[in-house]
Amino acid sequence: MKEQAAANDMVDYDRIGRFIYAFHRMCGSVETLSDTAQDANAPRELKDRAARLARNYEHILANIASTADSELESTLRLASEVRAEIDNWRSV
Repeated sequence: MKEQAAANDMVDYDRIGRFIYAFHRMCGSVETLSDTAQDANAPRELKDRAARLARNYEHILANIASTADSELESTLRLASEVRAEIDNWRSV
């Protein structure tokens, strides 16, 4: 019984570790999202998306055990999209 609980914990550590790594690789830091959300010159839609993504990331970390893989995948896709928007906005 203890061995199964330890195995389940290890799966969660692997899962959250992969998610954190992928998120930061695709999007950068949560601070970058927060900075964009606070930037007075950023477009309103980008600010809103960055703020929502930062909140969603924190929510997932707090609830990883009950978060479906499909939600992790969709969050990573969104992270990639938001990062591209941030990069595009900053390059203009």
